[in-house]
Amino acid sequence: MSFVAPVRPARHALVVAHRAQDAKFASAREYGRTGVLQGSTAQKLMQTYAGKKASTLALGALTPVPSYAEGVRLLKAGQIDTLVADELLIPKDAAIALRPEQLTLEPYALVMRKGDAAFVDAVDKALHKILGGAQGKQLAQDAGLKVDHLTRDAWQSPNKQPAPPVL
Repeated sequence: MSFVAPVRPARHALVVAHRAQDAKFASAREYGRTGVLQGSTAQKLMQTYAGKKASTLALGALTPVPSYAEGVRLLKAGQIDTLVADELLIPKDAAIALRPEQLTLEPYALVMRKGDAAFVDAVDKALHKILGGAQGKQLAQDAGLKVDHLTRDAWQSPNKQPAPPVL
């Protein structure tokens, strides 16, 4: 049993989170003091924005944070105004709102050492257990994903055959 690469790669988006009561930061031009995960693509993106789009954005100081949890804490405490982060890693919280637009869309991948059959088998078993059961359905629902019958079939009956071409 081995999970096949999806027809479309799994992706994640960088989004802007802000305190729900601060409607000013719901605007695509308003950033204020912005938190970014240190060393992340969000940090690189916002540094580019600071250099190239400074005249069109209300962008304050960038604050690198060591973890998403710390970024969320600073946001809720009012020490930063926005948090640019992976949409899937921002907790669902009534105090936090997300802007509707995505800043980037980036692929996710699981990298494994070639030839490490034991590790591949362990990962396959863990993914099959999670995705093939109720937990996979709940994860997709929590993330707001619509899972079609082809994805469900791949999760429940994984194999090593390549995915069919998309026409």
